[in-house]
Amino acid sequence: MAALTTASTTRERTYSGSPLAISPYPLKTLHQVGATDTLEIYVETLGKLLEDHDYLPGNRKLLKAIVKVVNCLEQYPNPVGPEVMLHQTLTDAVKAIRAVKWYKLPFRMRTKKRDAIGVIRQAIWDYVEAKADSAYEGFDTNLNTRTSLRSLLNTSATSVSTTTFDAHIDLLGGQSDSDDDQSGKSDAEDNLEGLPWITDIRDFLRSDRPFRHIARVAPDNSDKVINFLQLECDKNREDTLYHARCIKCLFYMTRFHGILPTSFSCRHARRIGNRPIWGGGFADIWKGRMDDELICIKVLRVFMDNGIEQRNKMIKDFCREALVWRNLYHPSILPFLGVSRHLFAPSFCLISPWMEYGNIMTCLSERPHQIQRITAITQVAEGIAYLHGLNPPIVHADIRGANILVKDDLSCCLSDFGLALAVESHVGTTSSSRTFLGGSLRWMPPEIMDDKQFDPAYITARDVYSFGCTVIEIYTGKPPFSHIRKEAAIINEVLTHGSRPNKPLDIPDWLWELVSKCLVSPASRRLTAQKLVNVLTLGDNV
Repeated sequence: MAALTTASTTRERTYSGSPLAISPYPLKTLHQVGATDTLEIYVETLGKLLEDHDYLPGNRKLLKAIVKVVNCLEQYPNPVGPEVMLHQTLTDAVKAIRAVKWYKLPFRMRTKKRDAIGVIRQAIWDYVEAKADSAYEGFDTNLNTRTSLRSLLNTSATSVSTTTFDAHIDLLGGQSDSDDDQSGKSDAEDNLEGLPWITDIRDFLRSDRPFRHIARVAPDNSDKVINFLQLECDKNREDTLYHARCIKCLFYMTRFHGILPTSFSCRHARRIGNRPIWGGGFADIWKGRMDDELICIKVLRVFMDNGIEQRNKMIKDFCREALVWRNLYHPSILPFLGVSRHLFAPSFCLISPWMEYGNIMTCLSERPHQIQRITAITQVAEGIAYLHGLNPPIVHADIRGANILVKDDLSCCLSDFGLALAVESHVGTTSSSRTFLGGSLRWMPPEIMDDKQFDPAYITARDVYSFGCTVIEIYTGKPPFSHIRKEAAIINEVLTHGSRPNKPLDIPDWLWELVSKCLVSPASRRLTAQKLVNVLTLGDNV
């Protein structure tokens, strides 16, 4: 261990106080053989594993295997020979981890097996993908090496086959980020107008035929159809009915095929630093740069141990969020810049402008006199009204202070469309509140907690309830029901006792009356989002 931490005394890079010193030279050499920046992340991760004695079970064989991986990455001798060495050391590392008799260890230590295997397997995967995508002149990917490396992914610890994984990693219909030009428009989209079925697709969109019949119009062209539909959406925003039909068909095609238009791909996105700015349960937030613009990179957490069904759902959720967000245009909506499937492969990234002031709660805490609360509340209401006024209407489903970002001009906008959905896809079906279950419990209306109160015809009213709770949050600086520590107790308080968040001390009476109308039940009695805007901007009566 001591030798490892002093292996590069002349040229060392220390990661946030970590005692593990990593020479920058091998990373440069890795680039020469086509490897990506992501390997640097795993060097750091492996180093942290070595530091954290609680993380590993103290097994000497496992420890030696991981030390071999780090030393191998650290001491890359030349741009050609290391292929076999890295292959062998990574293979040995995984075999060593799998050979440990984990069942003899205490349960707390047994639970760490998957994490340790995942780190090594992730490094293997990046190595394989880097080799496959390498543009290094004269480098010929060894198919047998690639196949044997990928076979390590098919262990009992993961039920995702490499075939399924390969199909899903082509999230953008086979286009890489580098296939896009400066404007983000791919060559494939430039040539769409010359395809023979374009007129038939337009005729189909102007009819009332079910979307499932679109395959009969353009069989075996799903990726091109999806590209075309997005172009039609962009070109025909003024033609309300046709635009709505394009959007609905695009939602259907994306959900069915699990791919996105190639124009979504960001070519020049790069991360800044080696650690995320913030981490949540499902994603990490990184700061990055694209050309001269600072960007926010939302990286979905993808684990190689996820089963096929779980990964399929993750891909569909990612596609839905990107598609919903991409087709929103309003000053009170955070702009969408694109996606990347290579920046943090195999994870998927959503990219938006960087907001230096953060969310409204942080800004109010640090700059209380710079934010006009009534103005901010009005801008949020305008964003919700815009979403609900679309065809089909969009439900945000997670309105709260953390998802309201402050722009450079101190105006506010809605962000995080991970739970957003198009209403029409569920209304008229056998939907229950569980279909829409998600979001933050303290801001959640009672009908989402209880099936008996749920009415899909008024699903947009959940955003109005959350808006009312957010106004309370903005005036108190605390989340709703802040006096109740356990969230399970909130469900009982709301459903059994009909409780609502308390009135803030300094909120104007007229605004509290408006908030009270947002918190009523049943949902059919709540104000509409457009009514909120009228009260806040025109002074209408509540």
